[in-house]
Amino acid sequence: MKFRFSIIIPVFNEAPIIGGVIESHCRLGNVEIILSDGGSDDGTIKIAEEFTKKYSNVLLTSSIKGRGIQMNTGAKLARGEWLIFLHADTLLPTASFRALVQHIEEHPETHAGAFTLRLEHKSFFYRYMEFYAKWRCRLIQLPFGDHGFFIRKTIFVKLGGFRDDFPIMEDVEMIRRLKRQCSLAILKAPVFSSVRRFEKDGRFNRALTNLLVQSLYFFGQHPRQLAQLYNREAHESHGK
Repeated sequence: MKFRFSIIIPVFNEAPIIGGVIESHCRLGNVEIILSDGGSDDGTIKIAEEFTKKYSNVLLTSSIKGRGIQMNTGAKLARGEWLIFLHADTLLPTASFRALVQHIEEHPETHAGAFTLRLEHKSFFYRYMEFYAKWRCRLIQLPFGDHGFFIRKTIFVKLGGFRDDFPIMEDVEMIRRLKRQCSLAILKAPVFSSVRRFEKDGRFNRALTNLLVQSLYFFGQHPRQLAQLYNREAHESHGK
């Protein structure tokens, strides 16, 4: 079967949500959905396998753990002309997918881009985060992975994919490299991302940790060291 779009979702121990995520994206129509597992041991694989039997457009693959590696593994299997990378807790609504299709048809020169971030919580704290993300994208064209990132497969292959040796910040590194080749299309159409990690780690603790990690990366710190900081802060917040 030929697909125009392939949605690639890296997963790791997502058993509570993965079924709903697959069902939601299957409603988009003739779209390939590739789940790239990083060694789940909580039932994620079993659930995903059931969906591969139910839907011919759902594929499951595996690699060692690491979002960049997992997304690269999924991209190698993709049959679509366009790749859409989504986090496991990010949903792409049908209306936003249609907005992407329309944008590509009206602007065939488009090579890559992202959606507008919406966070699934009513708190004003998250409205501020959305506002910050919106203007970061508008002013310096720097969406993060939770925005939903789309790119022509030919361009993705030409760039060499995501950095396999980046345990975090693989999305930012890819965007910065891509911007040397072309501008990004930032769509007003939203994706909806979960705030579960902010709620689990503490909103301000997670926000400040993210900001610190991003700042250190831009000042030259390698993501391997940053991943240790990121994970340590999360672990300490759980122990409080």
